[in-house]
Amino acid sequence: MERYNKIMQYVWLTVAVLGGAFAFYSFSILPEDQEPEYMVFMLPVVALILFYLRRRHNAALYKNNQNSNPEN
Repeated sequence: MERYNKIMQYVWLTVAVLGGAFAFYSFSILPEDQEPEYMVFMLPVVALILFYLRRRHNAALYKNNQNSNPEN
């Protein structure tokens, strides 16, 4: 389960980076007379929040495992 949590943490970071790159790309190729779609910036923000929550969760699990197994 620890491996899955670590993989999911990096999946959310990857989604955030790729989503941010796509958002800036789509923002930069718009013609000047067209209104930009700001909702495209929500994906990276939500993915970063999920990355942070997963990271905090992993840290808490690691801390609890260390406290329950003092010989390791």
